[in-house]
Amino acid sequence: MRCRIALPALLLLVVFLLDSTFATGGPPTGKRSTRPRATHVLITETRFQGEGGLSAMLPAGTRVALSRPAARPAKGKVRVVLAEPVEITGHVDSAALGMRIARESELFSTSRKGTVLGRAREGALVRVLPVKAASGRALVEVQGEVSLVAEVDADALTAEARELLVVEMANAAVTTPTEIHAAPDMHEPPVAHLDKGAGLVVVEKDGRAARVRTVGGFVVEGWIPSGNVTLGELAQKKTTPPPPPTHELLVDSPVFPTADSKRPAGILRGGTLVILEPATGARSLVRVTTRGPIVVEGWVRPADLRAVEPIWKEGVR
Repeated sequence: MRCRIALPALLLLVVFLLDSTFATGGPPTGKRSTRPRATHVLITETRFQGEGGLSAMLPAGTRVALSRPAARPAKGKVRVVLAEPVEITGHVDSAALGMRIARESELFSTSRKGTVLGRAREGALVRVLPVKAASGRALVEVQGEVSLVAEVDADALTAEARELLVVEMANAAVTTPTEIHAAPDMHEPPVAHLDKGAGLVVVEKDGRAARVRTVGGFVVEGWIPSGNVTLGELAQKKTTPPPPPTHELLVDSPVFPTADSKRPAGILRGGTLVILEPATGARSLVRVTTRGPIVVEGWVRPADLRAVEPIWKEGVR
């Protein structure tokens, strides 16, 4: 006796089996919906005070959108919404707002017209200064291991995501804060300031001076005292990698500051990876910590979560 199964019924059976197979876990597949369009990027690690009680330390590179867009943000605290998978409204210090370099660009001197100080790599972070620059350019400030003020083409600035690719590795480091000059006699005003530990490439040495080139987001070549540089990198602090995610958000999910909150403080976008924290007692919400550059702890609906299998956790570092 033969058993015949109609094609539609067979298709339904296959769908059911596939759904049962992946119901308990799998690769991150959450829906990523449209986010607010970023107007600025944070150029330094910054304390974020979210509305509703959520707060976090935001890393440099976090995209934000001003609640009230303005050409020049007001001084002090400004209200922003995170233009990231964690979408929360809150306040940050306006001094932390800046832009990214959209494409590799020349850094022009502010005092010597036409003089190129160096290059800014695509993805590098800068603060835009509220000072008039040459036509078609913007005055920017660079802070970090390399510090300087220069002009760049205004259309080379963006708040959109850009990856910073380091194309040259350092073979030396600065042993004490120092200034880099255009000539080996080091009599002219400095081109840039270098912090202790700044990575360099030593090009040549000439008696008391060493010709060096910076690496990373900003490439400046010049001269520093030979005694202020050592071959090899300075010892770096070891960091402990964060734990892998346990779940992902399948849909845009409201996030609450406490288990008893009635009003959400923001949204965790579909596809956001989180760590499900241990729960005590029966609650309608579960506590999670976001996994990624932006670490926020809050409460979400358990129905919005899906477990991520270990094989996929291992690939997220």
